[in-house]
Amino acid sequence: MLTELTNDDDRGQVGIGTLIVFIAMVLVAAIAAGV
Repeated sequence: MLTELTNDDDRGQVGIGTLIVFIAMVLVAAIAAGV
């Protein structure tokens, strides 16, 4: 499955997953700062 990570579709999915995690971290930080 590691060999499939070179596909553009897989890289796109990984990028989206990273983006979602980043947004989640920002939201948590914003909530923590608000509290």
